[in-house]
Amino acid sequence: MNARVTFQYFARGVAILGCAFLAACEYDIPIATIPSRPLNDALLGNWVSVDGKDTMRVRLLDEITYVISYNQELYSAQHTDVAGTPFVSVLHLDAQNRKYAFLGWSLENNGARLRLRVVSRKVIPTETRDPAVLQALLKKHLGEPALFGFQQDYVRQK
Repeated sequence: MNARVTFQYFARGVAILGCAFLAACEYDIPIATIPSRPLNDALLGNWVSVDGKDTMRVRLLDEITYVISYNQELYSAQHTDVAGTPFVSVLHLDAQNRKYAFLGWSLENNGARLRLRVVSRKVIPTETRDPAVLQALLKKHLGEPALFGFQQDYVRQK
């Protein structure tokens, strides 16, 4: 195997690991083309996973976009509420083939704890190419435990 092929496999592996907390950055489109709510200042800051393995810095890019450094990989995120449930469409900026992941989120303990839950691609097919269809599927499956796969909790760093 030549050095170029080896590097391509390495780069692909890094991109996959960078998306590990998202369980899979596999969607070609965001949940909505226009965010349904402004940014939540309570999400801004530095976070560490409860197990201490992952760090996340959330910053404001503009009125509708967060920039996130997750274990030194860069992402952007925007809000979409579906039937009153907050979601973010997260785009992996460091990936060569940029894809989205969808996460539900909630703040607990007066904003000191953040829970992220990854939308399962088993419930929301990655082949879905229409934001209206994505939103309808999310709404249809909101009460089902299978909607979310991987979950991780974070605590705010001082």
